[in-house]
Amino acid sequence: NLVNKTNNKGMLVTLSFEKNGEKYHIERGRKPNLLKFSINNEDQEITDESQGDSRKTQQDINTLLGMSHDMFKHIVALNTYTEPFLAMKNNDQRAIIEQLLGITILSEKAEQLREQMRINRDQTTHENARLTAVQDSNEKIKENIERLQSRRKAWIAQNKETCVKLQKGIRELEQLDIDSELEDHEKLAEWTDLNKHHKNLTKELATVERALEQADKNVQKIGSDLDNLEHAKCYACGQELHDEKLEEMRNSIQVDYGDAHTYMIEISNKHEKVQKKLEDIGDLDIKPNTFYETAKEAYEHRGNVENLKKALTEKEEETDPYQEQIDDLKHTALQEVNWD
Repeated sequence: NLVNKTNNKGMLVTLSFEKNGEKYHIERGRKPNLLKFSINNEDQEITDESQGDSRKTQQDINTLLGMSHDMFKHIVALNTYTEPFLAMKNNDQRAIIEQLLGITILSEKAEQLREQMRINRDQTTHENARLTAVQDSNEKIKENIERLQSRRKAWIAQNKETCVKLQKGIRELEQLDIDSELEDHEKLAEWTDLNKHHKNLTKELATVERALEQADKNVQKIGSDLDNLEHAKCYACGQELHDEKLEEMRNSIQVDYGDAHTYMIEISNKHEKVQKKLEDIGDLDIKPNTFYETAKEAYEHRGNVENLKKALTEKEEETDPYQEQIDDLKHTALQEVNWD
C-alpha cells in the first residue's frame, strides 16, 4: 500500500510535462483520492467513479504520454524494483520493442481481437441463456397447451354426450302425441262426470221403482180393505159392525187411501223425471283411453319436452371455453427460437 500509515500523511504525485507545444499537469492522489488534469494551466475535469483508477482514465493518460506503464518504468522511472529488460519474458520484451519501434499495431489488433472475442463470448453466453430461458418457457407453454387441449377434448366429448342424451330424451317423449293426450284427458273428464251422473240416476231410479212398487201395493191393500169393509165383522165377538162404527172406519180408510194414492202419484212423477234424465243421457260412449292417469302428469310431460328442447339449444350454443386460451398461447405466448 502506497499510503504511509505510520505518520498518517497524505500521498500525492504531481507530474508536469510538455508535448507538442501543449503544457500538461497531472495530480493524482491516494490520500485523498483525487485526479486533476490541466492543459495550458486550464483545469480539465476528469471524473469517474473509480477516482482515477479506471482503465479508461489510464488509457487516456497512456495515449497522451505515448507510452505504456511498462515503457514508462523502463525509460523514465528507472529504479532497482523494475525488472531488467533482458530478464523479462520474450512476450514482454517483444511488447517493449514494438513500442520503441512504433509497430504496436499488431499487438493492438490482437488486443482488440481478444476484446472482441471476449465481447462475443459474453454475448453468446447471454444469448444462449436467453434462448434457453425462451425454450424452457416454450416447453411450459406447450405443456399448458396440451393440458388445455386435453380438457377441451373432454369438454367436447361431454358436451356431445349431453346433447345426445337430450335428443334421445326428446325423441322418447315426442313418441306420445301430447296434444291428443290432453284432448283425451278433457274427454275423460267429461265422460267421468257423465258416468258418475248416470250411476247416480240409475241408483236413484232403482230406489224410486222400489218405492213406487211399495206405494202401489199399499194402495191396492187399502183399496182391498175398503172393498172388504161391507162385510167386516168384529174381530172380538164375530158379530156384524154397527152402521156408525162402519162409517167411521170407512172414512178413516178412505183418508188413508187418498194419502197412499197421492204418494204413489208423486213417486210415479219422480220416476218419470228420473227416467227422462236417463233417456237424455242415453248410452255412454266407451271410456276414453289415456297414457297418463291424470291430466297433471300430461301437462308435466309437455313441460318436460319444452325444458329438454331449451336445454339442448343452450348446450349446442355453448362456447368452447378452451379454444380461445389455446389460440392466445399459440400466437402470443410462444416465442420463436433461432440458434443461427
